Amino acid sequence: MRSISFTVSAIRDLEALTRRERFAVVNAIEGLPCHPCLYEVWVGARARLMGCGSQRVVYELTPDTADNQAAGDITILRILGPEMP
Repeated sequence: MRSISFTVSAIRDLEALTRRERFAVVNAIEGLPCHPCLYEVWVGARARLMGCGSQRVVYELTPDTADNQAAGDITILRILGPEMP
């Protein structure tokens, strides 16, 4: 079973969201273990980018095998709002 962990920056990002935004983001993150490779690799980074309403979740798989069955643990790096690049 793969684990999900959060960086300190990601936790701060979550805390800054409204309750409704936080609920949507957490629900989306909870679904990642089933299909961690569903979202494309973010250009120029080893991370993947998952859209969630107006928020974007940046996460890393260790290892990132590009295969849902063999992919490793998930680390949530950041949660970006619509105004963040």
